[in-house]
Amino acid sequence: TTVTRVAAHNGYLWGSVHWYVCSYTPFYYFETRKYLSSKTISKMRPHHVPPRDFLAEGYFRDSFCVVRNPFDRIRSEYQFRAHGTQTSETCTVENMNKTIQRWLRKYQQGRGQRYMNFGHLIPQSEFVWDENNKQTCNQILRNEQLRVDFNQLMEAHNIDMKIGSDSDNSQTSSNLLFEFISNVYVRWTNKNVAVAGNRMNVHKSCPNLKTSYLDEKTRALIRQVYEDDFRKLNYSIDFPSYLPPKP
Repeated sequence: TTVTRVAAHNGYLWGSVHWYVCSYTPFYYFETRKYLSSKTISKMRPHHVPPRDFLAEGYFRDSFCVVRNPFDRIRSEYQFRAHGTQTSETCTVENMNKTIQRWLRKYQQGRGQRYMNFGHLIPQSEFVWDENNKQTCNQILRNEQLRVDFNQLMEAHNIDMKIGSDSDNSQTSSNLLFEFISNVYVRWTNKNVAVAGNRMNVHKSCPNLKTSYLDEKTRALIRQVYEDDFRKLNYSIDFPSYLPPKP
């Protein structure tokens, strides 16, 4: 989200912004049907689809991707899903662990569960390597040091864009991004903007929940489902001792 916000602020349509804008133009129809199967399109937005699921080779000629620790990623997914439904029960450690365990067990069943949660549970390694272990993402950036990695990448490509302080890239960029998308929507449809702006400005719910609150059963499932992520992306499967929240 940080990268797409900063890019849109500088006039670049990357990731979700590219597809949100294109979805209101004739271009979206032709591009999605050229590169994606109708079955895939019906299940999720194209920006959540790994390169290996695209029909045509060469779509990702020059690309970069952002990865993060699998433990942090699933905790962040829970907080994202809690947005709009936040209750006192939602934000408990017990509910977080039970929900994540239910998600991962269901994902392990296969049988059409690949794109559950809008594809947010697909292993990150599938966005980086194809089924033949060929790397499809040219540059791997790490969320843990995103500002440094991203700024160095932009400098290497002579692009005058960088991630600044958190305050520089938060609310202001979100508003500008939504305004930009809204203007495109109005231009192509001649309709008033009726889409929800906060879809592009979702702040994490349940800020009290931390990665260290994942219990051992949850962590074991994460290690199973994301074994390739830990191994290929060089993240440690070790985890700090379970730290329950302070009363």
